[in-house]
Amino acid sequence: MKLVETWDEWCAIYSQLSFWLEEIGLLCGAQGIECRLIELTFPGTHAVFFVNEDIVLKIYCPVRYNSCGKELKLHDGPLADNRLFPQVRFHGRSPSGYDYIGFTRLHGTTVREKPLTEIGARDLAYAVADLHNKTPDRADGLRCLVHYDLTEDHVYLDDQGRLVGIIDFGDARMAHPSDEFPVLFVACLRCDDSLIAAFREAYGSRAEHYQINDEELVDALRRHDYCEDMIHDLQRAGTRFARNLLDRYSATSQEE
Repeated sequence: MKLVETWDEWCAIYSQLSFWLEEIGLLCGAQGIECRLIELTFPGTHAVFFVNEDIVLKIYCPVRYNSCGKELKLHDGPLADNRLFPQVRFHGRSPSGYDYIGFTRLHGTTVREKPLTEIGARDLAYAVADLHNKTPDRADGLRCLVHYDLTEDHVYLDDQGRLVGIIDFGDARMAHPSDEFPVLFVACLRCDDSLIAAFREAYGSRAEHYQINDEELVDALRRHDYCEDMIHDLQRAGTRFARNLLDRYSATSQEE
């Protein structure tokens, strides 16, 4: 199997299950794992598979966005021994040279498939506040570990709508806490007024270092990597939250 050298080559093969079967069998065999079932999960930047009933295998793109080292460091540090975050079972480099991590699999349903209720929104708020509380860095202003990509695909719920866990810290970074909320409110809570109100109240009751500030939320939206996509989502949503955020965004844009 050839190690790809360009982004176009990677895009052509990363979501092709048949392409990876032999490689997955070899790297799992090296871990003493018999592959009874291999399934492709939802597409992303990296190649991600369910192996058997209990493993998520993430094979990292070798030419762009290889976050393997960062994720290993996080899961060995602030994310370790927390039931809400997948734990690392094994990691290494495949026979063809691809970095990989085998995570414990969270058994639940993503928010894409099972929308949040206010109960789930509060659970998520407590989890995010605890993450921010655990990782403060005052050396360069108010900073903490933010997931940065809390979309509907990265939050899992159980049958009762309670939070099961949070996955994929590949975009995580030390940043101002406000950087957490644009994607979370738009792409996970879907601009829903009642869910956002429940989240803000719960986060405010648990957070030790920061309270969500509307002006800082607009600033975070403006500097976010996916700002343009979120603006389109806000325009389509039409909720009170969406209108208010767009009005603030437009007003500050005119001031500049």
